[in-house]
Amino acid sequence: MGEFSQIQRLLRILQILSSGRKVTTTELLHRFDGKVSLRTLQRDLLALSEAGIPLISEKTMANENAWTLMSRFRSFIPMPLEALIIRPMDKPSTDVLLFYTGWRIH
Repeated sequence: MGEFSQIQRLLRILQILSSGRKVTTTELLHRFDGKVSLRTLQRDLLALSEAGIPLISEKTMANENAWTLMSRFRSFIPMPLEALIIRPMDKPSTDVLLFYTGWRIH
């Protein structure tokens, strides 16, 4: 276990929650391919909440917490660094640049 740093886990959890769906800790465990313990994910969710991230927690029928992000905060979607990195030797296609800038390149 422990292949992800805490900041990587926190950002990934925010990305998952920004979809607007309710996500249980078990679902998060599967999203991390079991490489993070359930207890670590629970601690991470509490850390996000204590940091002021507006998370809502509800008990499911299976007595598990289902987490969601308040709707006013969902527009904050941290983009993975891999999506922002363009190697200097590559000439990015205009479609890629349009996706990130919204501008047409001629």
